[in-house]
Amino acid sequence: MNDKRYRRIINAWCMYDWANSAFATTILAAVLPIYYSQVAGATLPSEARATAYWSLGLSLSLLIVAVLSPILGTISDVMRGKKPFCLREV
Repeated sequence: MNDKRYRRIINAWCMYDWANSAFATTILAAVLPIYYSQVAGATLPSEARATAYWSLGLSLSLLIVAVLSPILGTISDVMRGKKPFCLREV
């Protein structure tokens, strides 16, 4: 692989990482919890209950990721092809 193409690939991954970090910071940490408690949780008795449900859902999803990550990482290592494993459509 030539040097210019390699640099383009590295730059593309850097831009992807930067954009993904910006999304996680603004949407997942700032916008989505407020949306959930005010809009999606509007039918709940209180905003505190909506926040509690949001926190519980987030905790459960992180627990699932913590359990599945080592398993999926091992499968990826055994398959000897990490890139196709990451790019599969669900």
